[in-house]
Amino acid sequence: MSEPTAQATPPFIIDSLTLRETRLLQLALTDVFPAPATPLAHTAHTKAEILFNSQFDDNMRVDVHTTITATDKVKKGVTKPRVQVRVAVLFHYVGLGELRRSNTLPLPLAWTAVSLAYSTLRGMLQVKLAGTSFAQVLLPIVNPQQLWEPSATPAVTSSDAPEA
Repeated sequence: MSEPTAQATPPFIIDSLTLRETRLLQLALTDVFPAPATPLAHTAHTKAEILFNSQFDDNMRVDVHTTITATDKVKKGVTKPRVQVRVAVLFHYVGLGELRRSNTLPLPLAWTAVSLAYSTLRGMLQVKLAGTSFAQVLLPIVNPQQLWEPSATPAVTSSDAPEA
């Protein structure tokens, strides 16, 4: 009697991935003034999530959200203003619906989409934060695996949510 064979994950085909749209969902600044005289240390906490919409089989949305906090280097422990930002990047991938139904979504596809969405966020922040006390903050280059890890069940957006 033969053993059941595990279903192989299909290869990620880069030519099948298209960036459709980018949306700035949230940008909250607690300070828009020029940089203060005292030096600040900035820390960023960033996460990503991948969302699917059952009405649009071949589309996926990557939401990247980050919070940047400034701490006074001179007055230890004194927390300064924060930035909160959330970006949604919509992608189209030919055959994504079938991959999802067969539970064979290639991880390189997910990590590529997360990486592109994070890079988009980095660029948007440079433009949106110009002239503020956060103008010199540049999010670090990171491995997309630090921002998103696969779960057993990908999130599916409801039909009344923005198109994913």
